[in-house]
Amino acid sequence: MQISAVEGYRLWAPAYDSMPNPVLALETRVMRRLLSSNRSTRVVDIACGTGRWTRYFADRQATVFGIDLCQEMLYLARRRQLPRSHFILADALRVPLRTASAGLVLCSLALGHFEDLDQAFTEMARIAQPGAVVAISDLHPEALAAGWTGSFRVGKLEYSIANFRHSASSIFAAARNAGLHLNTKTEAHFAAPELGAFAAAGKQGHFNRFRTTPALWAGLWQKI
Repeated sequence: MQISAVEGYRLWAPAYDSMPNPVLALETRVMRRLLSSNRSTRVVDIACGTGRWTRYFADRQATVFGIDLCQEMLYLARRRQLPRSHFILADALRVPLRTASAGLVLCSLALGHFEDLDQAFTEMARIAQPGAVVAISDLHPEALAAGWTGSFRVGKLEYSIANFRHSASSIFAAARNAGLHLNTKTEAHFAAPELGAFAAAGKQGHFNRFRTTPALWAGLWQKI
């Protein structure tokens, strides 16, 4: 059953942090490498969910603003009681923060939830300081074309979260139109580090098949 992103994460929230997720494991590995040298002290985490990346940057002494439209996910994020962290219930297309207020803007595995790419990039660019980094990750277009979805189970029911299949050209054009310069782009496949997550999810038998498809893309842009 396909449902909207807000409704999907509302239902998924109670089990989200406890369910093994190979995509999250891969995304964490890739983005930690890309952002390892970033020393921003003011971070905005767009579609922050339960605060996975908010915690990462708070642990590195940054002040972090987590933005999400799902009350249930934010409730779990606030329960982390992270230092220097502020969680705001808001639409990522209308972020209630000052212009040029962030040294790093992160959007992890959520770009496909936004139908209006131009507005999404315009808003991320607006809150970024000149020279700031905008870091984005999402499912790879080839994975989406192969039928991969953000799916989960509640009892006997399986849900799939709606995802807009933006082309790479439309993503890069929207970023460019917003005044962002692409510095780094990478694609990633599942590899040995994610095997444990597959096993924990009871999907170890799918590992060899899934690893042949690029699972994730990530990019780092700079505000011009």
